[in-house]
Amino acid sequence: MEGYILKTTRQALEKFIKEKVNLDPEETKKARNSRDWLIEQINNLPSKFDDFPFLYKEKHRKFGSFARNTKIRPLDDIDLIITFSASDEEGNGASYICYSSSGICYIFVPEEHRTLRRFCDENGYLNSRKILEKLKSYLSEIPQYSQAEIHRRQEAVTLNLSSYPWNFDIVPAFFTVRDENGRNYYLIPDGNGNWKKTDPRIDQERVTNINQKQDGKALEFIRLLKYWKRKNFNFIGSYLFENIVLNFLEEKKLIDNKLLNLWMFFDYLQSAIYNSVYDPKGIQGNINNLDFETKYKVDEKAQTDEKKIYEAYKFEKEQEHKKAISKLKEVFGSEFPDYE
Repeated sequence: MEGYILKTTRQALEKFIKEKVNLDPEETKKARNSRDWLIEQINNLPSKFDDFPFLYKEKHRKFGSFARNTKIRPLDDIDLIITFSASDEEGNGASYICYSSSGICYIFVPEEHRTLRRFCDENGYLNSRKILEKLKSYLSEIPQYSQAEIHRRQEAVTLNLSSYPWNFDIVPAFFTVRDENGRNYYLIPDGNGNWKKTDPRIDQERVTNINQKQDGKALEFIRLLKYWKRKNFNFIGSYLFENIVLNFLEEKKLIDNKLLNLWMFFDYLQSAIYNSVYDPKGIQGNINNLDFETKYKVDEKAQTDEKKIYEAYKFEKEQEHKKAISKLKEVFGSEFPDYE
């Protein structure tokens, strides 16, 4: 918005969202191309190395906030699920069992399995740490990434690039057959050498459906509130907060006035922060594990900012845009543009 004089509250909000909240479109395009190129390189690894497990390429999954279009600046990480095949060339397959009480899953590999047995413990159970280490070691064999910093975290291999500001978090997974309820899952590392269920398809579908019902307004609204969350409560998980916003969007219809939408949300948040927030995938149960003190602080901040947003709305109606913008600056911080 160069050459653009900020004389209205709407203009200030638009400038703020475009330049400080939303990802830069050109950077986003580069990131997607970089991600797709990396997937192509990973897909070529089994043909280059005999001991690299077979891949289930059709089930690789782009996931996380970047894939859901709810990522805010800066673009610092991109999530990928790389899916391995549970079968070898001879058709020997692995099997799994999950325990609902602990959420732990075990993958059993028969002795005759040619590609996965070498990553098992002495009892034939596939060790997710060994799979992570194998993925980590061969990522460094990709020439363009040979100088990159690669290290293993609990669930993913993080690929730190020197040429771009973003990292890739690469999660190895297996895709299950349908269970007795007709569902299938991705099994990913649990951080302790075993596996756990997830299904990012459900998160993606939920965001897409809500955005459509909200006439395309939901994604920007989510991003704006995630900026507010990061400014005030950066230690609260992004996934938890995003689901609180999505729960609100399932109940309320956004209108054309951004200030009233924010006012409605901060009113909602004051009670919602105390409530259970259930994993939409139906796997983890209640994901709101914040302690009472943190919930109380969020409640207090939501009350304060609800009042400021409503004051900004009244100032805007009275054409007192300088005062309205000043109130929004109190809510969103120093990066919010000044009245000009």
